[in-house]
Amino acid sequence: MQDAVLAIEDARFYQHSGVDYKGVIRAGLAQFSEARSQGASTITMQVARNFYLSTEKTFTRKIYEILLALKIESQLTKEQILEVYMNQIYLGQRAYGFASASEIYFGKPLKDITVAEAAMLAGLPKAPSAYNPIANPKRADAAPALHHRAHARQRLHHAEQREAARKADAALPRACRRGRCMPSTWPRRRAS
Repeated sequence: MQDAVLAIEDARFYQHSGVDYKGVIRAGLAQFSEARSQGASTITMQVARNFYLSTEKTFTRKIYEILLALKIESQLTKEQILEVYMNQIYLGQRAYGFASASEIYFGKPLKDITVAEAAMLAGLPKAPSAYNPIANPKRADAAPALHHRAHARQRLHHAEQREAARKADAALPRACRRGRCMPSTWPRRRAS
């Protein structure tokens, strides 16, 4: 799950100190061209924004976000930052954190999800309501969601894992379109 999240949200997470200056420059250049808007927020900056700052989109708030991200990086390890992010990020359907989202969307613990399911979850932070497979199954299968899954699949190390993910990924959109990923069709677990 961590590899999928890092592939989609912050591929250079372990190379920067809270602010990805290359990403900031890329996003700044895209802002002045006709290119699609690009995000420059690292996972650390998202933690700073989501837990400590307002959601207003102002230059001043972005400066505070950068300064706070640098402070967070100086106080916490990369593993601690990633843990906070993965356990607290909003993923739609009242799910905060990937373990909760796994239960809500797939009816099983995070440790039991497939690579394709992990990649689908990893794409949710960008737009939880837009790519939510329960409320919006067709949009969850749209090109951006497929791109997120493909990007996460690229981070897999073994050819067998990549092939299994490709096959599972190809089946996931059809299953959602037929309503199989809806909560009413999940297998019910017996109470222990």
